[in-house]
Amino acid sequence: MASTRFLTVYDYGQGGVWRVVLAESRAQVEWEFSLLTVMDGPPSWMTAAELDVVKVVDIDSGEDEFLNSLRREP
Repeated sequence: MASTRFLTVYDYGQGGVWRVVLAESRAQVEWEFSLLTVMDGPPSWMTAAELDVVKVVDIDSGEDEFLNSLRREP
Protein backbone atom coordinates (compact mmCIF):
# COMPACT_ATOMS: atom_id res chain seq x y z
CA MET A 1 0.00 0.00 0.00
CA ALA A 2 1.28 3.45 -0.95
CA SER A 3 1.91 5.77 1.96
CA THR A 4 1.94 9.44 0.89
CA ARG A 5 -1.29 11.42 0.45
CA PHE A 6 -1.73 13.63 -2.61
CA LEU A 7 -4.72 15.93 -2.97
CA THR A 8 -5.86 15.88 -6.60
CA VAL A 9 -8.55 17.49 -8.70
CA TYR A 10 -10.04 16.79 -12.10
CA ASP A 11 -11.19 20.23 -13.25
CA TYR A 12 -14.09 20.02 -15.70
CA GLY A 13 -14.63 23.76 -16.07
CA GLN A 14 -17.76 24.17 -13.95
CA GLY A 15 -16.18 22.51 -10.92
CA GLY A 16 -13.91 19.64 -10.03
CA VAL A 17 -13.78 16.07 -8.79
CA TRP A 18 -11.50 15.80 -5.77
CA ARG A 19 -9.64 12.74 -4.52
CA VAL A 20 -6.80 12.07 -2.12
CA VAL A 21 -4.60 9.54 -3.87
CA LEU A 22 -2.25 7.37 -1.81
CA ALA A 23 0.92 6.84 -3.83
CA GLU A 24 4.69 6.52 -3.50
CA SER A 25 5.34 9.87 -5.20
CA ARG A 26 3.77 12.86 -6.89
CA ALA A 27 5.39 11.69 -10.14
CA GLN A 28 3.59 8.35 -9.84
CA VAL A 29 0.22 10.11 -9.57
CA GLU A 30 1.01 12.48 -12.44
CA TRP A 31 2.13 9.62 -14.70
CA GLU A 32 -0.79 7.31 -13.91
CA PHE A 33 -3.44 10.06 -14.06
CA SER A 34 -2.17 12.75 -16.43
CA LEU A 35 -5.57 14.52 -16.47
CA LEU A 36 -5.47 15.15 -12.70
CA THR A 37 -3.86 18.17 -11.10
CA VAL A 38 -1.85 17.32 -8.00
CA MET A 39 -2.26 20.17 -5.55
CA ASP A 40 0.51 21.53 -3.32
CA GLY A 41 -2.10 21.93 -0.59
CA PRO A 42 -5.82 22.50 -0.25
CA PRO A 43 -7.21 25.60 -1.97
CA SER A 44 -7.93 28.59 0.28
CA TRP A 45 -11.70 28.10 0.00
CA MET A 46 -11.60 24.44 1.14
CA THR A 47 -12.33 24.03 4.83
CA ALA A 48 -10.86 21.29 7.00
CA ALA A 49 -14.32 19.69 7.18
CA GLU A 50 -14.54 19.63 3.36
CA LEU A 51 -11.06 18.14 3.11
CA ASP A 52 -12.00 15.44 5.62
CA VAL A 53 -14.76 14.14 3.34
CA VAL A 54 -12.66 13.91 0.16
CA LYS A 55 -12.53 10.26 -0.87
CA VAL A 56 -9.15 8.60 -0.22
CA VAL A 57 -8.04 6.02 -2.79
CA ASP A 58 -4.90 3.89 -3.01
CA ILE A 59 -3.36 4.28 -6.47
CA ASP A 60 -3.01 0.50 -6.87
CA SER A 61 -6.48 -0.50 -5.67
CA GLY A 62 -8.52 0.09 -8.83
CA GLU A 63 -11.56 0.56 -6.60
CA ASP A 64 -12.55 4.05 -7.79
CA GLU A 65 -14.48 3.92 -11.08
CA PHE A 66 -13.96 7.62 -11.79
CA LEU A 67 -10.18 7.37 -11.38
CA ASN A 68 -10.15 4.18 -13.43
CA SER A 69 -11.70 6.13 -16.31
CA LEU A 70 -8.73 8.53 -16.18
CA ARG A 71 -6.03 5.89 -15.74
CA ARG A 72 -3.28 5.78 -18.34
CA GLU A 73 -3.66 2.87 -20.73
CA PRO A 74 -0.95 0.20 -20.33
